Amino acid sequence: MALGTIRVRKDGVARNGNSVDLGIVVLGNNDQVRRIGRRDQVGRRLDDLEGVTAQDRWDAFEATVWPRWLRGDDRPKGDLWRWGTWALVLTCVVRPSWTFISTGRIGQWTDRLSAEHKLRTAAAQLTKALGDVTWIDGNARTSGLWLGLRVMLANGLTSVDDITNDHLRITGGGKGMDALDGALCASGVLDRQPMRGSTRWSRRAQLTAEEMVNIAQIPERFRRVTIEYLEMYRVRVAPVYATVRAKSIALGHWWRYIDEQHPEIASSADIRPRHARGFLVWAKERARRVRRKSAHDDGTHERGTAHVWAVCVRLFFADLSTWATEEDSPLSGFAPPANPLGGRDLVSLEPAKIKRQTRARITATVLELERELPKIRAYAF
Repeated sequence: MALGTIRVRKDGVARNGNSVDLGIVVLGNNDQVRRIGRRDQVGRRLDDLEGVTAQDRWDAFEATVWPRWLRGDDRPKGDLWRWGTWALVLTCVVRPSWTFISTGRIGQWTDRLSAEHKLRTAAAQLTKALGDVTWIDGNARTSGLWLGLRVMLANGLTSVDDITNDHLRITGGGKGMDALDGALCASGVLDRQPMRGSTRWSRRAQLTAEEMVNIAQIPERFRRVTIEYLEMYRVRVAPVYATVRAKSIALGHWWRYIDEQHPEIASSADIRPRHARGFLVWAKERARRVRRKSAHDDGTHERGTAHVWAVCVRLFFADLSTWATEEDSPLSGFAPPANPLGGRDLVSLEPAKIKRQTRARITATVLELERELPKIRAYAF
C-alpha cells in the first residue's frame, strides 16, 4: 500500500474496501496488539475533509483540524488524543509535515513498534553511528537519534542510508543537528566532512579543490599541481574547509604573480628563489588593493594579509618537496630543488610590527567602548 495513494469515498471507506483508519495496529514489547487508529478520533475527522487520497485528507487535517486540537478545541477527550495521528504517521500511511513531526515524543512511540519495524532498525543504526562520534555527549546523542527518525518520517524514507543533505535542511537547525550530521558523515551516509552551526546553513555549498582553483583564476599550467596539493592537504593536514579555502586564495595570488612577472615559467618545478624576490613587495601592494574597508578602517594601518599569503606559499613548497618524493605520489615532478621563500624573506614583511599595531587598535576600540558603556546602560534601563 503506497504512501498517500489510498483513494477514499465520502463514507470513509477506501475503494479497496479498507476503512480510512486502515485498522492501524502497533505491536508492543510483548507482541500485544493495540488498535490505536480509532475511527472516532482520527478517521471521522478525515471522513469530513476534502481529498482524493489519504495524503490529501491528512494535509487538510494538519491545516485545519490539528491547530484546533493543539489549542484544546474540539479534540477527543482524555490523554490519548494523539494516538490516532501518530499511528497513521508511524505506519507510513501518511507523510507528516515537519511542523507536526517536530512536536511529538517520537521516542515513546517508536518503543511501541515491533523489533522488525523499519524505524526500530533505523534507530539501532543511528544509535551505533552516534556512539562512534567521540566529541558529543549522551544528551546530544539522544537528540540526534530522535531528530534523525523525524527526518526519515517527514521525508518518507525507509532507511538511514537514504538521508541526503537536502533532507537535513528541513530541520531548520534543531537540537541534535550537529550530532546527527557528524554521525551521518562518520558512517559514510553523507560523503563530506561534518558541518556545524552556520556553516551548514550557508547559501553556498562547499567548493571542491577544482572549483577553488577556478575561482582563484590560477593559470592553466599551474592548476594540476594546486588541485592535487589542496586535496592531499585536506586529507593529511587540515580537513577544515575554511583552512583549505584560505590556502587556495593565497596560492591564487602567488601563481598570478608568477604569471605576470615570470611568464616563461612553465611548471612549479622551474621556480627558483630569484623568481620569488619580488613577490613580497607585490603581495603588499596587492593586499592594499583588495582589502575590505569599513567605517572603522581608514586604510592607514598595515594588515598582515601579505604575510599570511607568504607563509602559505612557503608551506606549500615545503609540503610539495616532501610529498613529491613518496612512491606513486601525484605530485611527483612538481617540486623545485629548493624552497623559493626563506624564513628571512618573511621577516621583511614586519609581522611583529603589524601585530603591535593591531593590538593597539583593538585596545583603543575597547577603551572607546568602555567610555560609552554608561550611556548604553542609561538608554537600556
